[in-house]
Amino acid sequence: VETADAFFPVDTLDWVRAGRIGLSDRPEYAKLVVRQLRSHKVGLLPRVTSSASIFTVGKSSGGLREVWNGHDLSTLAALPPKPPHLAGVTALIDLEADEITPVVAFKRDARCFFDQLLLPTQLRSHFGRPWLRCSDIFRYTDMAFEELSSHLWPGAVCDGDLVLHPCCATWPMGFSWSSFLAQSTLLAALANA
Repeated sequence: VETADAFFPVDTLDWVRAGRIGLSDRPEYAKLVVRQLRSHKVGLLPRVTSSASIFTVGKSSGGLREVWNGHDLSTLAALPPKPPHLAGVTALIDLEADEITPVVAFKRDARCFFDQLLLPTQLRSHFGRPWLRCSDIFRYTDMAFEELSSHLWPGAVCDGDLVLHPCCATWPMGFSWSSFLAQSTLLAALANA
């Protein structure tokens, strides 16, 4: 999974583009980009091959989870393999339980796993997010000129009009291959342990 050819058997992805963030949402979006830059969940590129919008979904804790809307890109991508050793309902057929020998099943997520599973550098331009300008970062966040400059690509000059293309630096929730890759990575880590 080191090259885009493994995922995208199409000639062009030019039409897969995120819309501009509206003026009323721009302050919150700029703050989100800064948080994600600081945590290395996103990076900045001078241009992207394709991009997608983002949206939020509610969490059971009452918070919000940001999701990268990879529907269009997933539609163009090759189908991912089925995750290995993924148990379904039929795995429960042969289990018996009673008061003396109860059956207990645990559901365990790899907490923050999608935020930590790095996307190979050469694939990041395919996982763009809505663009913004340096002036949006300076106007709506506490990120200083020097800090933003440290996130830019070589040769970029950090002025207010410079267009920034945030891109995923980790496998995004919302892309069809992300679950397969996360489950396969977790199973490989368990097998190696």
